Parts: sequence; structure tokens; C-alpha cells
Amino acid sequence: MSEGELKEKIKKMYDEGKSIRQIASELGMTYSKVRRMLLEQNVKFRGRVAEEVVKEILERGKKVRVQTR
Repeated sequence: MSEGELKEKIKKMYDEGKSIRQIASELGMTYSKVRRMLLEQNVKFRGRVAEEVVKEILERGKKVRVQTR
């Protein structure tokens, strides 16, 4: 498999929801190598917690504070 094909495979796996660690483990690569290949393809990283989840948690916190006052 060429480096270009490997980068595409890694990007596809990441886009399908696999973590960088999962990809590295499945392909027998290091975390940093997988991350570097994703960076080279200008992939926007998801982060540890999805933005929607953070917003939901903040909204729930506001509701709890209002109810307890």
C-alpha cells in the first residue's frame, strides 16, 4: 500500500468515527504517526468530547441551577 493510500485509509477510518488510538492499534502504527498523517490531510479533529455534548451539559447545568434557587 502506498503512503497516499494509507493516508486515505486512515482518514476514512477517522471519518467513520474511530479514534486516533484505535486506528494506530489496528494498523500497527504509533499514535503520533497517525495524527501526523491526519494533519497532513487537513483533518479537523473532533476533540475528546463532541461540541454538541458540551453544549447539552452546559444547558442542563443552567436548568439545575435555576431549579435549586
